Amino acid sequence: MDAPHAQIEYDLRGVDHRRDSADVVDVAFEAVDKVRTPKSWKHKKNYTGQYWAATTGGHVWFESLYERVALMQMDRDPAFAAISSQPMWIDWAGTPRRHAPDFFVRFRDGSAAMVDVKPLPCIEPDDVEAFDWTSSLCGGLGWDYFVVHDIGESEGRNLRFLSGYRYDRWRGRKPVPSW
Repeated sequence: MDAPHAQIEYDLRGVDHRRDSADVVDVAFEAVDKVRTPKSWKHKKNYTGQYWAATTGGHVWFESLYERVALMQMDRDPAFAAISSQPMWIDWAGTPRRHAPDFFVRFRDGSAAMVDVKPLPCIEPDDVEAFDWTSSLCGGLGWDYFVVHDIGESEGRNLRFLSGYRYDRWRGRKPVPSW
């Protein structure tokens, strides 16, 4: 399915920008501010927060615990150089549809990708359409596109445990004998 023409909205150092999708290849989306923050309320089902990523040496915002585990996966991969959260709005021309991809990543080789995160049972037909359009847009820009949808519960637990050792305070330390 071919994606319709799109406009990209992003926020760089507090300044809102809107460009045609063909004119954003030179934008450093790994350095942009997030374009949206969902509202919070009592008894909300999703847990939002900040994840400290060793890859970036700073915090990356996440919108759900599932997104946090996806961040942990990306943070452990040495190919990743930078990660930004909710980097842009994609406004599809001729439709009322908008989409804010979950993450933009820059790889160490300079290439880029956009990442959406949603558990497989939660993916609706509208999501599939947005993912297809986003994939087509990314292909036209020379970026990769991934939908993370298959994180198992045990993998999530292991990543949460191992991510605690990504902090700088653990670098260069020798293991303590357990006798």
